[in-house]
Order: sequence, then structure tokens, then C-alpha cells
Amino acid sequence: MGARKFGIIPSGLLGCCPYSRALNKSSGGCMKEMNQFSKAFYTTVNSIFRNMSSQFPDFHYSLANIYSMTRSVLKNYRLLGFNETKKACCGSGYDNGEGFCNKEQMSNLCDNRAVHLFWDLYHPSQAATNFSAATLLYGERPFVSPVNFSTLAGLKA
Repeated sequence: MGARKFGIIPSGLLGCCPYSRALNKSSGGCMKEMNQFSKAFYTTVNSIFRNMSSQFPDFHYSLANIYSMTRSVLKNYRLLGFNETKKACCGSGYDNGEGFCNKEQMSNLCDNRAVHLFWDLYHPSQAATNFSAATLLYGERPFVSPVNFSTLAGLKA
């Protein structure tokens, strides 16, 4: 259909979101199997797009490595301004990861959402989303490749 440029954002560490941790409350840790799925999905998409770019010279793409980005944030969270990487800012149950953020489920709401990695049981907080957006726009490997989204936008199609 004529599309020449693609920006792709696959999943991050699905096994480390508050919902997954709540499912794994016996250890309270990330669910390894879900994270392996996320990594395999990224690897597969990366391979497909590399192959496509070698077949079609006018094809350009930028692939986010949210898996690696999330791992880096989890390792360096304090340097990036986060204090809480496990518990959702808004939700209910174990680490606020068992119920959605709404009145019906009598949700808890944190005092400072800017220091939480997760807003609710699945979704990143606004602070985490802002960090991701800036990284995808202007960052480099291993978080985005072969070019960042800003460079991709400037390429002629």
C-alpha cells in the first residue's frame, strides 16, 4: 500500500508489571516465562524487519527495545527519579496489582505518582512514559535501532 517508514514499539518486561507480580505473590518477583515471551517477540520482530530492509531499499524503520529499556530502568531506577518499581500507584490488592484504578474496587492511590514506574496494574506511569518517549525520539542502541524515531521521521521515503 506504499508505506515506507515504520516505528514499532513491542512490549516490555510483561512479567514485571504489578499484575504479573500479584500472580506470582509467593515470590513477589517477576514472572520469568512472560519476560522470555517479551524478549522472544522483540527478537522475532527485529529479525523480520532487518530482513525486510535488506529486500526493500526504500523501507525504513525504528524498533524500540522496550525489554532492554525496562531492564535498565529497573536496575537504575533511583538515578532516573523513580522510588517505586514494583507497586502500582493506583489499584488494589497485592502491590496494587490485583484490581483496576476505580471507585468500585476501592482503589488505593499513591501520594506521588511521579516516582512510580507503574500507574496501574499494567500501564507505566506518566513519568515512565515521558522517559520512554524521550529515549525513543533521541536515544540510541540498545534501546532503539537501527535509528531513533526522530531520525526516522526525517528520512525521505
